Parts: sequence; C-alpha cells; structure tokens
Amino acid sequence: NFLKQKNVYCDAVYRAALGLYIGELNNVLQMYANLQGEGLASAISDYKIRKLQGRGITVVPQPDCHAAGMDVLDGILAEITDLLKPEAYEAGLQFPRGTILIGPPGTGKSLFAKSAATRLGLPLLCADWAGLISPIPGESVANLRALLQSAEASAPCLLFWDDYDKAFASADLSKDTGEEKKLAGMLLTWLQDRTPPVYTIVTLNRINQIPPELKRRFDRTIFVDLPHEGARHDIFGIHLLKYCGAIPNWSDRDWKILISEYGECTPDEIGKAVYLSAVRSYRQGRTRQITIDDLLYQRKQFTPANIANPAQIQSIRNNSKFALKASSDDRSKWRVEPDPIFKTMLGR
Repeated sequence: NFLKQKNVYCDAVYRAALGLYIGELNNVLQMYANLQGEGLASAISDYKIRKLQGRGITVVPQPDCHAAGMDVLDGILAEITDLLKPEAYEAGLQFPRGTILIGPPGTGKSLFAKSAATRLGLPLLCADWAGLISPIPGESVANLRALLQSAEASAPCLLFWDDYDKAFASADLSKDTGEEKKLAGMLLTWLQDRTPPVYTIVTLNRINQIPPELKRRFDRTIFVDLPHEGARHDIFGIHLLKYCGAIPNWSDRDWKILISEYGECTPDEIGKAVYLSAVRSYRQGRTRQITIDDLLYQRKQFTPANIANPAQIQSIRNNSKFALKASSDDRSKWRVEPDPIFKTMLGR
C-alpha cells in the first residue's frame, strides 16, 4: 500500500523493497525519485547490497554463465517467482524454506544456486562456514546470528551455503554439547520459524553426513547427476558461445561424437575443456575458432572424476536414490537409445 501511495508500485519494486522499514524505504525513494519500474527496483537492490557489504556480508556477483540441463530446478524457480508476488502473501501461501542440492562435485550445484539469484532478480548471500567459526567461545553463534539477521533484513534474497556437509559432517545433535551443536540448533530454529522470504540453497556431496533434523527443514532434496546427452550439448553450447561468440555450425555426426566422448564428464570438466581449447586455438592463431579436434584433444588430456573415483561417485548416487532428479528424461535428438536387449530386460 505504501508503494501504491507513492505511485511506484510494480512486482519488481515490491520484491526489491521487502525487508526495508517504511522510513528507510521512504528515504530510498527520495534518493531515486527520478526512477521508475525496473530501474527503481535495481537501485533499491543496489542500496541493500551496499548496506550488507557495510556489515561485512558477501554478496556473490552474477556468474558469467548459467547452469544447463536442470529443467526440474528451473520449474522450482518459476514457483518461487510466483510465491514472491503480493497475491501469494494475501492468499496465505507460505514462502518455501529452501532446497538441498546433492550430487558429485563439479555437476553444477553451486553454479545453479548463483545463477538462480540472477534469474529471480534477488541478491545472493554466500554463507562462509570458515568465516563464521571462531575459537572464542560464543563468537561463532554471534556470527551466525548476525548473518541470519542480515539475510532477513535483505529479504527477499537467496542464502547460499556451499559444501554444507563439511560444516556438519560430525554433528550429532543428541550428543554434541559444543559450538557445533549450538550452531546447528540455531540454524534448525531459524529454518523452521523464519518469516521473511529468504530462500536457502545448500549444496552437498554426501547427504548422510548431515543430521536428519537439518534435512527435514528443507522443502526439497534434489539430486544433480552427470548430464545426459541433451544437457551435455547445451553445456557445450553455453561455453562455446562464451569463447567463440557463436555456437559452431558442426554437423550432427560431429556433435554426437563429441557428446559421446564426454559421456563421463561433469559440467565443470566440460567447461574447463572448452576453455583450454580456446587457449589452444588462440595460441595457434585461430582466435575464437574452436574445432571439434580441439575438444577431442582436450578430452584425452584428463581422466574424468567419474572414472578415476567410481566407487566414491556411486556411493553418492546410492545415498541419493530418494531425491528428486534435477533433470527430466532426455528427449533431445542427441539422446542415445538404449540397446534393444537392455530395453527388453526393462520390459519396454
């Protein structure tokens, strides 16, 4: 209502203004009286980011590329966008608490969290466990409390915890009596009771290394596995566009060879291979002209983690069978049909 009285109301401005007191918001509107719509929303968001930086809170910059091949997660982002609208609040719909992203290293979990904030138009606060922990009794809890208060003050926003399992790998809330238990307890309470629209995304490699109490505080657990054929094509396209200026017009046959050769690779490994191919082509006087041969050459220079540590990767998969997959079945033209004998065994 306050924004409508000021004749500046729109969804973008409404989202950006959440978390500010009326008096503070009024001052900000006076500062940017010449702006409207998206421009005003951006200015309000920048103001909140500067405010957070003044408190020593890290606001993660936008990534230079986005995560591909995660259409299920894309649907979750669309849901969050709808729940940020004032109509959702008026309908009594509760804002979701957050999502756990689990999967092998390098599969794009962290990149998705960072690109999600960009797509939602929200600031992304990065929670650094190393920066929170202090040897001084009580200071770790105070640091976490300050972080959570800052997140609420900057709502709506995304609060991102990377490698969440490392922080609570040894936590046993029924036995531990130290700082670790206090931190976990505070986070449990906040995830359960917080009311401002702060969406929490945590990434894990091993779901069994965090306490069950923490897992239950999240709305969804999503498994991010190695990309299927269609997703690998999209991932190559994103990185080739970055280094070549356009996606090369290769034949379907060449694309299928490339996609097959990188079948055991993570998105991170694919991205590094494209970068090294760009370096190779530049040094050979072919700036921004990456070829299939460049990428096939790079593929021979490393062993994918999925091949180097198959037992570790399979263990992560086994512990994630209950989770929702980040990608739906591949329906692209790059999809490789299962062997007829295998299809018969599956009863298809």
